Amino acid sequence: MRSLFDPVLWVRGLWLPAVVFLVHYAAGRFHFYAHYPDIDRVLHFLGGFSIAFATSEILTVLNTRGLLVVQPSWVILPISVSNAALFAILWEGYEFVLNRVYGVHIQTELDDTLYDLFLGVAGALACWILASLFKCCRGSFTRQPA
Repeated sequence: MRSLFDPVLWVRGLWLPAVVFLVHYAAGRFHFYAHYPDIDRVLHFLGGFSIAFATSEILTVLNTRGLLVVQPSWVILPISVSNAALFAILWEGYEFVLNRVYGVHIQTELDDTLYDLFLGVAGALACWILASLFKCCRGSFTRQPA
């Protein structure tokens, strides 16, 4: 049995959030946000999706390996959405600190912040829907004998 410190586990789970973060970094570094301000909304949606995906993947693998017991297994999806919502809140807190300490003006108004939070949670819910459809199509949602 592989342990919790297996690199394959973390690469399998964290590749999508890493890609989204690198795109965000490149967009900021090369000033894409100034030329294409709507990319921020797409990245908040993809950020929520990727965090929910990563949480779901990691918890599923840990559950399968017996390193973490989550019963029933369908609870993993709501935990993933909740984790993505937490990360969206933490990200907006990070942007708030950058605004206050460094004066970078990432958060322009409250509506923008709330919309970013909404998009992060919407991305996580989209991940939940796609994961549910994928599991239904694969036949994973079979009825357990009583």
